[in-house]
This record gives sequence, structure tokens and C-alpha cells, in this order.
Amino acid sequence: MDKRNRITKLAVVAAGLVGFVGVAVSVPVQAASTEQNATVNAVSAEAAQESAQSEEFDGTISAFKDDYLELATDGEVMRFSLIKGTYYCGAMIVGAVAKVVAHVDNGEYVAERIAAVMPN
Repeated sequence: MDKRNRITKLAVVAAGLVGFVGVAVSVPVQAASTEQNATVNAVSAEAAQESAQSEEFDGTISAFKDDYLELATDGEVMRFSLIKGTYYCGAMIVGAVAKVVAHVDNGEYVAERIAAVMPN
């Protein structure tokens, strides 16, 4: 009978220690998560400020290279720089229909985001 009581007590103590360690580990993780959310919100606010100065362009990709993209829009070909961290998704190939969000920097259009799809 004494052996069973001892094993039960050890099991209860072990479960308590596991619970304590779980709480101790989760608190720093939650704090890190809060800091990460604050960083994401700051970046989102900065992006919102930049987007007020950005313009959107719709057209067909006529050229796509490592450092620039050319977009045919209403009979005019516009060139967008890609060297300042452009985010893009979709088919970046000649003939794809694309929407480009860009801003002017030192007299040239700098692409911020590009979304492209192949026409049917």
C-alpha cells in the first residue's frame, strides 16, 4: 500500500512540475508574439503611408528582366524598376495581364507590388 501512495505522490509532483514548466515557457512566447504583432503593425502603418503616394497601372507585360518590367498600358509602354524590393506573384512572362503598384523615385517608376495572370 505504501508503494502505491509513493508512486501516486510522485506522479502528482511530476504533473505539477510539467504544468509549471509549461506556464514558464509560454509566458516568454506570448511576450515575443506581442512584440512581433507590434512590429507587424508598425510595418503596416508604414506601408499605408507609402500607398498614399503610390499609383496603380493595369496592362500587359511586354518585357520582364531582373531589374525592370515593361508594361503596355493603353498604347504606351511604361518601364518599372524592380531593384528596390518588389513583391510579385503570378506569371511574370510576356503576354501576362498585370496590375502594378508603383511610386516615382528620382524620376523613374519603382514597382512595389505586381500581380499577374495569363489571359484565357
